[in-house]
Order: sequence, then structure tokens, then C-alpha cells
Amino acid sequence: MIEHLVKDLPEVYQPVFGHPQLSTAASRPCADRLQQIEQIYVALEKLLDRPLKVLDLGCAQGFFSLSLAQLGAQVHGVDYLDKNIALCQALAQETPGLHISFAEGRIEDVVPELQLGKYDLVLGLSVFHHLVHANGVASVKSLLEQLAQVSGALVLEMALQSEPLYWGPAQPSDPRELIHDIGFVHLVAHHGTHLAEIPRPLFIASNRYWILGDIAGDFERWSFESHAKANGTHNFGRRYFFSRDFVLKLYRLDEKKWCYNKSDFDKEIRFLTEPVKNFLTTRVFAYGENESAAWTVMQRLPGRLLLDMIHEGVIYDSHKIILSVLNQLCMIESAGLYHNDVRTWNVLVDTSSETVYLIDYGSISANPKDCVWPWNLFFSFFIFIKEVATGQVDNPNPLRTISISPTSLPDPYRD
Repeated sequence: MIEHLVKDLPEVYQPVFGHPQLSTAASRPCADRLQQIEQIYVALEKLLDRPLKVLDLGCAQGFFSLSLAQLGAQVHGVDYLDKNIALCQALAQETPGLHISFAEGRIEDVVPELQLGKYDLVLGLSVFHHLVHANGVASVKSLLEQLAQVSGALVLEMALQSEPLYWGPAQPSDPRELIHDIGFVHLVAHHGTHLAEIPRPLFIASNRYWILGDIAGDFERWSFESHAKANGTHNFGRRYFFSRDFVLKLYRLDEKKWCYNKSDFDKEIRFLTEPVKNFLTTRVFAYGENESAAWTVMQRLPGRLLLDMIHEGVIYDSHKIILSVLNQLCMIESAGLYHNDVRTWNVLVDTSSETVYLIDYGSISANPKDCVWPWNLFFSFFIFIKEVATGQVDNPNPLRTISISPTSLPDPYRD
């Protein structure tokens, strides 16, 4: 029966699950992508501490659906082609212990009907370019954002505009455009296809979880900006994720305009893995990089940014904060290091323990220069003193107000 159903297919696109003898003519090998998808599955399963509920959109002949069901997942596969679904259902019947179902359907009809939390993981492997060709970029972007809002995490393989096929011109110049507004977006790998010698990117996208290799975590909020006065400093080249216990910094490395991200990441990891003695630092739990991004997962320190406290009119001990920051600067200077961005947004104050943390470890290096004009660390610290003591923080764009003379500082600092 399986052999008959396979012969009836217009294309054997995937290996036939459990039937290697019928898979020799498969258009695409799937083992490479399956290995990475299984790693994503296991990482998220470990985080949630239970088997996952998986939706496979455009499941084709069910290879990925059946493989994840074999791992213990509860899977539902959807495909518009009735012959694909007939084969999928027959393959599922061969292993009755699997928690799996299949149904005919179109993605644009299925997604709007999904309920919040019904699926932990959604696969969309080389299917959404057809919808872009049919309905346009804006329609598919909206559909994917809707899918991310109701689901845990998406695994998406995207076709590219440069592919010499009829759907190519309709695709966005950068496939990330389709998922730009989803919180966590991570390029896992590129995989070749049978259609062109142009490998397609495989992404993870989620508004709830970050997944990096074999580890995963959740997040309560995320932002392109690290603080309220960033004003697009990093040009969408960084994302910050916050949970109760962790902070994840994700740096883009795949365009020249973000070349400084690599050096900041390297400095951050160097300092966190070899911290200066007695310096109050966070703990790094994981870090890594690939061709497109670098990342650091850190302990979330207690407290609030001094900048936010100033904006909200919170009363604080300015003298104690200034002396604490100065003491930490002296510690790192004794090790031949300097912080080039001593600002109220890089000072974390824990009022419960009266502890002050100087953060942004990617700004610490052996170069004794501030990050902006007039470059002098001493002048920059004058500005910091003035802002902390007066509770008035200048807009850093284009430049902060220069306070070179100590006589411009409030008491007791002018003495």
C-alpha cells in the first residue's frame, strides 16, 4: 500500500519515513535539517519539562512530523495536497503508538484559527515563499507574526530572492524582513536544495523563548535598545532579552555596519571569563557565535538602571553611587583596563543591598579613551558626576554637554 501511495505522488520530496528502499529518489535529503530541528526540540522540551506539541505546516510526506513524533512529541501535520496526506496517514498507521495526526489544509486558513498555546513548536520548512508569491510580503509577515503570538517557537526555512525560479522576484531582499518584528530571531544554518545552488537559511523565531544550540530559556520582554536614551545607536544590530534570572544579548555579525559588534562581544567575553579581582560582575552562563550572530547569556543582576531611577524621580544617594563607580574604575585601571562608556544607563543600583554595579562589559578594554568626543575619560567622568549629582541626564545625540571645568559641578564636587 505504501509503495502504491508513493508512486501516486507528483514528487517524492522527502525520504519516506521507515522505508529507505522507497526514498532513493527523494528530491531533498532531510537528515541534516532533522538533526538541527531535533536539537531545537530537545532544548525546548528540557526547558518546559514535558513532550512538546508540534505543528508541521506544509508537512509534505511527513518525514519531520513522524520523526518528531518518534521522539515523543504530539504532532499535527498539515498539507494542501491530498496525496501527501494519504501517504502520511498510512505511514502513521504503521506505528500506532505515535501521537500524530494529519489533515488537508492551507496555511493561510489554518493559522487564523489557532488558539493561544496550542502548539509549542511550529515547523514551516520551505513553504512560506509560495504564500509570498501568491499574497505578497506584507500578508505573510502578518501571518508569521500572528503565528508567533499564539505559538511557542517557529522553525522556518526561507527561500531567497536570488533563487532563479518563478517565485524569486516576489521574495524580500532579506528573508529576515518577514520575521523582523518577532522577538528572538536566530539563523541556525544554511541548507542546499535540489532547485538551485543557493542554500536556504533556517531560522528560529519566537516571542517567548530563546534557543541557542542545545540550551533554551524564556523571556518576559525584549528590546532593540539597552536603555531609554539609546536612540537607535546599534541600528537594529542587537537584541536584549530579559527574564527573572537571565539577560541574553544577541549581536548581529552578518553586515559591515555591525562590525563593532564582534569587538564588543569579544571584549565582553574576555572580561567576564577573566574578571578583575573584587570587581562586582555578573556570571556568564553561556556564550557563542556563528557566521551571523554572537550571544551572551548572563545572570540578571538585582537592581535598576540609574537612568530609569532618575527619570522616575527616585531618591538615591548620589555621593555613594559616584564613589562606588569610581572605586570600580580604579579596580579595572589597576589591571590596565578602562571603561569607555561610564553613563547612568550603565550603572545598576540595588537599593535593597545598597550595591552599585558598573555594567556593559563590552565597553571595557585596554584603550584609555571614551567612546565619543572629546574622548577624554577624565572629562567624561566630570559629565557623569554632574548628571548623577543634578539628576539631569543629557540626550547623548549628537553629543552630551561638555563639563570640562570642575567649577560647573554642584557642591561638594566643585571643591
